[in-house]
Amino acid sequence: MNDSNKQFLTDSEDGTRAIDEFMMNYNWTSSKVDTTIATMKSIGRSQFDAFAGIDVQQNCMDTSFRDHLLVDEDGMTRLSLALYCPNSTLGLSKSGGELPRGGAGVLHQCQGATPLGYLCEPVQQ
Repeated sequence: MNDSNKQFLTDSEDGTRAIDEFMMNYNWTSSKVDTTIATMKSIGRSQFDAFAGIDVQQNCMDTSFRDHLLVDEDGMTRLSLALYCPNSTLGLSKSGGELPRGGAGVLHQCQGATPLGYLCEPVQQ
């Protein structure tokens, strides 16, 4: 998101919206994340209406990505995340209740090890 395409997310004069959300391509960088957040704020939109794409199809939970670019100094996400093929853990398992590499456990535990980390786990707070 930048000055070249912000008009697609800018609310019209009557308050209607052509596009609700924006997904950054998978090749995002620190500069692109910063520019997207600044642009979203400049048009009065939440930075969480912008998504950083993460492709987890090929390597599932072993996908590496530049997560340090997506979190602030408090460890909170700076914008939203969009997973491509997030169900790949199920596709890699021999059954829905087995981890892809044959380890013991349930699919839920496997998905907890995805790039989103354990913040997504429904664990005790």
